[in-house]
Amino acid sequence: MIMDQLNVSLPVKAFSSLVPSPRGVFVLHHGYAEHVHRYQHLVDLVNSLGFHAFGFDQRGHGQTTTPPTGLVEDFDRHVQDSLEFRVFLREQYPHLPVVLFGHSMGGLLAVRSAEANPKGIDGVILSSPALLIGTDTPPFMKTLSTVLSQISPGLQVLPLDSKKISRHAHVVTAYDTDPLVYHGKVKARTGAEMLRASANVWYGTAQWQHRTLIFHGTQDGLADIEGSRRFYAEIRSEDKTFREFEGGYHELLNDQVAEEAFGLIRDWLSARF
Repeated sequence: MIMDQLNVSLPVKAFSSLVPSPRGVFVLHHGYAEHVHRYQHLVDLVNSLGFHAFGFDQRGHGQTTTPPTGLVEDFDRHVQDSLEFRVFLREQYPHLPVVLFGHSMGGLLAVRSAEANPKGIDGVILSSPALLIGTDTPPFMKTLSTVLSQISPGLQVLPLDSKKISRHAHVVTAYDTDPLVYHGKVKARTGAEMLRASANVWYGTAQWQHRTLIFHGTQDGLADIEGSRRFYAEIRSEDKTFREFEGGYHELLNDQVAEEAFGLIRDWLSARF
């Protein structure tokens, strides 16, 4: 079912796909440079399981900023958007369980949102989350990144290789020709903000109690799998699952293991809701 535009009092474009007799609410957080409509196949899956599906194009992305700029001026604003979106959905559906989903930077956003306010969350699904950023970056480069982000926040500094998203050539081609995808280099402010946000993740792992599913490809060239391994090891949830997909690229839901990855989500949701 195609996602419809949703009217919310937020500075983002939000969308929904509703079902007749919902058993839960599924909240999508898309990755860097992309938009929620790239997840139509996931929306179809969760709708078929009886979940209302919701999502929004983050600031600088998709239909929220046209053309998309890929600029993350302040990651805390993204977190606040997620928090306010969750409040809106909780008010609309006070008795339904809520599951947060996040891919890549959206995984980082979902985690920071859940850490900022853990209430009203019944499950979290993380797809190739970008939780460990800049571990190989020398300290002076991190300092330079911070300085550049202040002096020239829109400076394009780091190329993103779209061939690393999937082993399917047609997926890469669709991504490269999608007008709602940002195709430039990562900007200085965006990089600095993601560095800061990912560093803050680890202060909240000891308090993390949510039912959690994490999956990540071993050949992910865009988000470090060690972040998922560390997050899984550190969180205190009594119900946590981590699945590594051997040889998988960054977008497992668009990769050669997509059927298996969708099955993992389906089985996890069906067993808990």
